[in-house]
Amino acid sequence: MAKRTSKAKRKNKATRKSFSFHLSNQQKLVFGSLLIIVGVLLFVSFLSFLFTGKADQSILSEFPNRNDEAQNWAKLVGAQLSDFFIMRGFGLASFIYAGLLFLSGVYLALNLKKNRLLKHWIWGSLIVVWLSVLFGFFTHKYDFLGGVVGYEVNHFLQDYIGTIGTVLVLLFGLISYLAIRFGLTGQQIIGWFKRAKEDLELSDNDQKNEQSPVVIDNSLTEEAEQFKSGFELSIEDRKPTIDRASELERSKQSTPKAPGIKEESKASETDIKFEVEKTVEETETDKKADQLVEDFGKFDPTLELGKFQFPPLDLLKKYDNEGIAINQEELEENKNRIVETLNNYKIGISSIK
Repeated sequence: MAKRTSKAKRKNKATRKSFSFHLSNQQKLVFGSLLIIVGVLLFVSFLSFLFTGKADQSILSEFPNRNDEAQNWAKLVGAQLSDFFIMRGFGLASFIYAGLLFLSGVYLALNLKKNRLLKHWIWGSLIVVWLSVLFGFFTHKYDFLGGVVGYEVNHFLQDYIGTIGTVLVLLFGLISYLAIRFGLTGQQIIGWFKRAKEDLELSDNDQKNEQSPVVIDNSLTEEAEQFKSGFELSIEDRKPTIDRASELERSKQSTPKAPGIKEESKASETDIKFEVEKTVEETETDKKADQLVEDFGKFDPTLELGKFQFPPLDLLKKYDNEGIAINQEELEENKNRIVETLNNYKIGISSIK
């Protein structure tokens, strides 16, 4: 009996020692929500530090004292966290850490794939360091822009490679990030410069066109005023009254028509001819094509195929008129395979043709 109890105790100890790091969905939801809350708390404390950071400097050394009131929106904890990350850390770039914690909580709570989350943390940390060094380049003391890290790294780089070298290192880091993360190439940069140049040229041309006065040819307007087609009617003819219509009829009856005289209105209506001319607009490609034809002449496609020879008939294979041979053994083997396969799925057949 003593041996059996000792074995049971050993098994219980073995089961207690084995601990699994695999989290259940409930645990992921709890830890994910905790990370989301911490990320929001960091963001609020960092944002409040920009307005109340100087007022809370005297309370930082007395953190456990509850009697001191902090101006930070997250009170004493927010003042300590913002001072640690911003003043003693990476400056304004520390906001990225708040966003990464919030994003990690979302990934964990919703049980999403962690591959992208790891990339976000790696690239986010590199951006934090680069921004801290960039902001620290513009400060000459410990400040909230670059923090201690940005100030010390700039001080170190400027002692060894100078101000110009520090600028070049920052530019190299930016180009490397854009090339590796977003696939930036030199051709894309050249294309951006070309587009910007074309846009500037177009804007200059538009400004010149707007500034140039519009010249109106008075002779054309005079000719247009003098020319009146037979279809145009006066205002009195457009709105005839009953009295006006009777006067017209009386005038027609009273005035006799002289022989040999034609009515001018009918002649004017029939003599007018309308002609529509088609204008052909030449593009730049048409002008280039015409210029190439004038310089080199028309292209003769038969010049390249002048030495072409048709392939001989010997290349074709010759087949004898033989009958199709049937291998009975192969057919029998195929039949047996089909029957055996169908029997495995409990399917019976009567015959195969």
